[in-house]
Amino acid sequence: MVGIPETPFEVERLESSIELLDRKNARFRVDPIIEPIGFGFAKSLYRYFETRRRWPDVEIMMGIGNITELTEVDSAGINFTLAAICQELRINSVLTTEVINWAQSSVQEFDLARRQVRYSISERSLPKHVDSRLVMLRDSHQREMGEEVLVELAGQLKDPNYRIFAERGELHVMNRDGYWRGTDPFELFAQVRTAASSTLDEGHAFYIGYELCKAATALVLRQLRTRAILDHPNERSSHDRAVPRGGGIAVMAVVAVGWCLLAWWRGDGYQLFALSAIAAGLAAASFVDDLRGLPALPRLALQTVAVALACLLLPEAPVFQGLLPPVVTEPVSSLRRPASLPPAVPAARAARLRTGFAGLIDKITGTAKAFRAENTREAISGIARDRQQRDTLAVAQMRERSALQERITTLRMQHLKNRKLLTREVVRSMRAAQLQQDAEIERRKAAPEPHPSRFRGPSPDR
Repeated sequence: MVGIPETPFEVERLESSIELLDRKNARFRVDPIIEPIGFGFAKSLYRYFETRRRWPDVEIMMGIGNITELTEVDSAGINFTLAAICQELRINSVLTTEVINWAQSSVQEFDLARRQVRYSISERSLPKHVDSRLVMLRDSHQREMGEEVLVELAGQLKDPNYRIFAERGELHVMNRDGYWRGTDPFELFAQVRTAASSTLDEGHAFYIGYELCKAATALVLRQLRTRAILDHPNERSSHDRAVPRGGGIAVMAVVAVGWCLLAWWRGDGYQLFALSAIAAGLAAASFVDDLRGLPALPRLALQTVAVALACLLLPEAPVFQGLLPPVVTEPVSSLRRPASLPPAVPAARAARLRTGFAGLIDKITGTAKAFRAENTREAISGIARDRQQRDTLAVAQMRERSALQERITTLRMQHLKNRKLLTREVVRSMRAAQLQQDAEIERRKAAPEPHPSRFRGPSPDR
């Protein structure tokens, strides 16, 4: 049974009907009547809000057909909006029809919409990147340019700036020097570096690597969303909506392969290769943990082994950048290989730490620890000596600069004094010249004018 107000504009009229139906123990729902757009649509929505506020436990129905059938627009968006209103107001019954042509799929659209809004409200996440079947007018993702458009664009470029696109599972890089495409960002970078070796500087190299990493991440995120590999928020999450899991795969791949290329270019041996393998293994284990969940004890054991192996491969330098006390850093330092000492360590100091079986005996007997402590003391002494020499040099430079500054100040004062004297001489000379000029003018004014006959010209007869 459906109860409606005698006058749709007065929600109070529903109260008597609800009381009567409650006394009769009848199963019913009320419908405050949603009005078409142009005939009080906003006010009718307010009636639904007011009805839910007054009667929190009463079942409500909404006749959404008054909107979808009487509004000449694609019904998918309208159905989604009305489904969101129904979900938030706990309106569990709707009435719709599929009569007019633009509303021929309203029932299916509302069914999809109610599922999405229920998921969005229950999970407190935005209703996007979940199901794109209600996106009908435009694509849910940015439309790809296509191979012909990319080739044409590459032919029109006249500047050295790089453009990077990610389409159809491939990366596309182009500028005036060429057009490169592929699935591996590192191969693309090598091709670009080979083709533009004369114009590719460090800034361009960093920019291309950064943008290729972003493009690879976009491709990975697209695959993760397609496969619904999402991380839903919980009480410990820092995000409030579902986000893809595994977005760091592309970043980890770029970093690991970058380390390998750096090790190959510098010829540092196997350390960076091994560190890259350890980091990739930890990343893979973390991704598996995101997907299926690993027990805490095996995960802790794996991380401990990875950290221990990494400490063995680290160069001889202050562990943890010297931020932790020696009681923590010395046991870690003892795990390192003597072969990892940097070239800056003197040969005599490095020769104290033997390798092979002799080195094992030194570790057992404590000799290696004593040599390492002595090396540490010598290194600290050297650092203190260098610091003292640096301070002495700084003091000497400050004294020299102070003397130079005093000399500069003296010269400035002398220069200022000379300028003042020169200014006085110039003013004095100008005044004397002015006085002489004034006297000459007065002398000319005081002299008698000559008689006109004295300056008579020749007569006409002559």
